[in-house]
Amino acid sequence: MFAVQSIAMCTVLVASVVAAPPESRRDQITKLVVAIQRADYEGDRPALKRLYNELAPFADDKELGARMRYWRGFALWRRALNGSNEKVDATELEQDLKQAVSEFEAAITKDPAFVDARASAGATLGRLMFLYVRNPTIAGEFNDPARMRESVNRAISYMNEAAATEPENPRVLWVLGPVRSYLSLQRGEGPNKAIDAAIESYQKGLKAARARKSAVRDPLIPSWGEPECLMSLAGSNFYRTTPDVAAAEQYARSALALVPYWHYVKDILLPQIAAAKIRNEIIAIERAALDRWGKGDPQGYLEIMAPDVTYFDPTREKRIDGLAAVKEYILPSTGKIRIDSYEMINPQVQRDGDVAILTFNLIDTVKRPDREEKVTVRWNSTEVYRRIEGNWKIVHSHWSYTKPELK
Repeated sequence: MFAVQSIAMCTVLVASVVAAPPESRRDQITKLVVAIQRADYEGDRPALKRLYNELAPFADDKELGARMRYWRGFALWRRALNGSNEKVDATELEQDLKQAVSEFEAAITKDPAFVDARASAGATLGRLMFLYVRNPTIAGEFNDPARMRESVNRAISYMNEAAATEPENPRVLWVLGPVRSYLSLQRGEGPNKAIDAAIESYQKGLKAARARKSAVRDPLIPSWGEPECLMSLAGSNFYRTTPDVAAAEQYARSALALVPYWHYVKDILLPQIAAAKIRNEIIAIERAALDRWGKGDPQGYLEIMAPDVTYFDPTREKRIDGLAAVKEYILPSTGKIRIDSYEMINPQVQRDGDVAILTFNLIDTVKRPDREEKVTVRWNSTEVYRRIEGNWKIVHSHWSYTKPELK
């Protein structure tokens, strides 16, 4: 009885397996394309190479060949970009970029109207030329300025053709960001103007991506762009001459909200932004104390010192230990100090967890009432901060004269 039931059940299962339709060719391709995009965001370079190879059987598909070439190129392009963040050997990056350009150009040959392939071919070729500039030992013929210029112009031409055809394509606007920046620098407009030019393109790309967001899209047609524009807006604001750290963080977190597993944003960019925020916070704390000190108010420093602070300055024979002793030493200076101006030079913050070391040079300028000339005092300063209950406090302060005359 049980044997008969078992045989019957096996017959049903076998019939079900035989009756199940095989996975369609398109479904196989779609899974690979989705996996490529995820591997890009995750920074999984081995997976990108593997998926590139797994798309090979579909590269010359009559219906989908142009898109397959595009996604193969995309896998290697992004493998190289992720490799740049990991300091991968330049020769390996070169191989990925050269092959990516070939795949994108093959896509263009199969479908000359494929705008995304043109934009990506231009961006990848431009990245390859940048790699050669940074690594002339592997550049070969591209060390010739004329040959380099020819390839750069070809890259820009690809992107301009894409922009002329689809000016509101967010991916085209994204790859044009560095081009706009490069051309601004070529015109001698300076680094901040160059970054502004890139930001303008990224903002247009972001707006275009959001306008298209509700459209139902074929997963094999490129539709990425919004997270990339947000990431580039974060980076552009962060790498300004005077960084806008708040804007950088806002854009980076918006990008991460769309792609929570984005390795570059989560593990590289946001930690850099967080470190810059702490640097700015500590320097601002120090500047506020210096402002008050210059007006004869030592409380600015006393308020940011920890109870166990230690202190050195060149007028003392030995270290002062503890906040109470430091107060006893500097409070008599209240109202007696007048610094007309000061300059904090090259402040640097080195941080490890809840401890940060601020070092800088200081130039104090004082105008004495009995004479016209100003007196300048130059200092070396080291301030060791520790985060205590969420607030940065000085635990060690060391001041010395810069290049004093030794007797």
